[in-house]
Amino acid sequence: MTFHDKHGCTLGIGSDSMLPKLRNPTWCQRAIRALQKMIQVSEHHPLTFDVFRSYPTMVVERQRHVVEGGRCIIHPFSQFRNYLRHYFFPDLASCLPLTMILIALGCGIHYCFLIAHSLPVVCRATRIFSVVMDLRTLLQTMTKSIIVYRVVRHVLVYALIMHWFSCLIYLPPIINFYCYGSIPLGYNAFLGLKGQNRDITMVPVGERYLKALFISVSSFFGTGFSLVQVNLPAEILINSIVILLASMCMIYNVVFLLVTYLIVFNSSMQYQELMDQVEKYMRHKQFPLALKRRVRAYYDYRYQERYFKEERALQCLSEQLRNELSLHTCQNLLDKVAIFETLPPTFIGTLLACLKFEVYMPNDLIVRAGDFGDCMYFISSGTVAVYSSKGAEVCHLEDGDFFGAMALMVKDRKRFATVVAIEITQVYRLDADDFYGFVMDNRELFHHIEDQMMQRINKTVLVDDAYRREREWRASTGQNEPPARDARISSMADIHAVQAMEEQ
Repeated sequence: MTFHDKHGCTLGIGSDSMLPKLRNPTWCQRAIRALQKMIQVSEHHPLTFDVFRSYPTMVVERQRHVVEGGRCIIHPFSQFRNYLRHYFFPDLASCLPLTMILIALGCGIHYCFLIAHSLPVVCRATRIFSVVMDLRTLLQTMTKSIIVYRVVRHVLVYALIMHWFSCLIYLPPIINFYCYGSIPLGYNAFLGLKGQNRDITMVPVGERYLKALFISVSSFFGTGFSLVQVNLPAEILINSIVILLASMCMIYNVVFLLVTYLIVFNSSMQYQELMDQVEKYMRHKQFPLALKRRVRAYYDYRYQERYFKEERALQCLSEQLRNELSLHTCQNLLDKVAIFETLPPTFIGTLLACLKFEVYMPNDLIVRAGDFGDCMYFISSGTVAVYSSKGAEVCHLEDGDFFGAMALMVKDRKRFATVVAIEITQVYRLDADDFYGFVMDNRELFHHIEDQMMQRINKTVLVDDAYRREREWRASTGQNEPPARDARISSMADIHAVQAMEEQ
């Protein structure tokens, strides 16, 4: 359950909407109640929890609306006052037919018509902030990814700026037209006209907009607009302004894309940086080619080209949440290790929090016979080979098996066997302090591990004895061939006999 998830209460306290229950309601009453629930404070709105810290506080706010507001949960006059205070008069000024009023009054001053046409644009510009905020809310509702939200917002703002620049290019001829009733001949090439007596209004709006958009896009992407000729100073000035502003927007666009790339591919870049340092280290230490390949294979398998610091990512989490993550990541281990089936969940969660993940490549030495033992291992996936102290192969251990515990149960804490990874093996290491704190206190778990270790020790002793007799036979006969089949059968029969007695 996430931070703001709704709690499924089974106590029968009532509806979370806090609206009073209706007995035998009519269809009209049900429709009104549904409408009231629809306009309540909702957890689905992306800005709700910017104000309310939790779901219960939002339910309390719903109750306050019902108790204080009666049937009008959000009072319509409060919304009207808010609209009247901010946007009513700009919207009213933008809707007034000032041009028609000037014509009816017989006004012949051209710049008055320019003011009348410019006033709605200026008034509507005051709504840009509200449009941006509504766009933010819409994008946050549609997507939870901050990267997607920022990219979509950037694209929309970018398109809006290009639209404004496309309109700005026609500012000089429009001002001339409103002030003098006509435009100079030099603007004909700019507008695509062929005759000086043609009116600007005769040029299709779509054609004019596409020409201006072509110039804006060319300026934005730095390709120039050599196909369009500019002659008059006003044209040169306005196009220079467009080029300057477009260059600034392009720089911002490049920086934005660079920052977005760094955020999205940050882990990949950190991995490449890490591998670069590893390569320089191996080159400095003059590693042989085979060892270099093993090191590269380990890093590739361990991080999958995405570098991360697990300890740093988990250190801010609570202990309970870390235990849940350990249960999730170690689920494969829990499903395969038989000794975990009878343990209580709380004990398993605490134990798994102490496990440390490790990866071993093929032919890696995990433990060596005779070394000091300071931990035991649980195999999550992979296969290891167990060798006795004399070099005889005892057995193979696979997913769900464990090894290294016997050294922690004896006084001198010496390893009894050597363990080597046969393939890529994922293990979880349990240190000695945690072993004594958890395993030694759980009698059932301790006896189970002890029984498994005693069986392996007996098997190791028998294998060592068979290996010793084989070497003596080779030394006495002077042959390098393996001993007779009967000797092998005898030694394996002894091993199976001991195992059968232990199982009984």
